[in-house]
Amino acid sequence: MLEHSDGSALVEGNLTPLLAKRDKVYQIGGVQPDQQYRFFLVEKPPAGNPWPASHADVTELIARWRNDEQSKIIRDDTHVFLAIRESKDTKPPVDGSVD
Repeated sequence: MLEHSDGSALVEGNLTPLLAKRDKVYQIGGVQPDQQYRFFLVEKPPAGNPWPASHADVTELIARWRNDEQSKIIRDDTHVFLAIRESKDTKPPVDGSVD
């Protein structure tokens, strides 16, 4: 994601510092502008620290991203989920906020 910095990224909170050199990095559950995200990166529960989101929130987001026809899954293993949206013109199936 550091090499491909075009487009904004929605990531799990504990992964945000690792991407500090990149512009447009937003934390799941944090305050973000209303925008379209191109990258989605989370550790899979029970790993990671999704605060202020919960592990249940992260699991739900992963399910949405898997079912999004415009998302291309880059990595989906036992530890990490990473996807990129092929189209930057449409709104992704999540606004990044946690109810």
